Amino acid sequence: MIAIAVRNRSKRRHQPPAQGLGQPARKGIQNESNDLREGATYRVRFRVKADVARDTQHDAQIGEPDWHGIGLDVTVPLTTEWQEYNAQFQAQGVAEGNLVNLHLGDRTGTVWITDSTPTEFEQ
Repeated sequence: MIAIAVRNRSKRRHQPPAQGLGQPARKGIQNESNDLREGATYRVRFRVKADVARDTQHDAQIGEPDWHGIGLDVTVPLTTEWQEYNAQFQAQGVAEGNLVNLHLGDRTGTVWITDSTPTEFEQ
């Protein structure tokens, strides 16, 4: 389990605040996923809770400019109780290096996460 304190620095790699375009600052965690296969379906699972309720954004993108999305882009409402999160996505437009992100927003506080590694979905 990791605990992330959302302050000026994250305990894990974080995205810097967005500049311009009226976008909110987004801090969070990134998992490098260099083995995603084009067209494959993936499941992302983890257990999570926060010290205060908040909405977060969970997405996947290529890890290089132009940073386009590759099939996962959902809002994840967090509560103060442990909850299991599950999502499925089909990887589209992958690159050699890809990122699966959980953006924690610009609200201060602590978020606890047990795991956030995507696995290929076996049907």
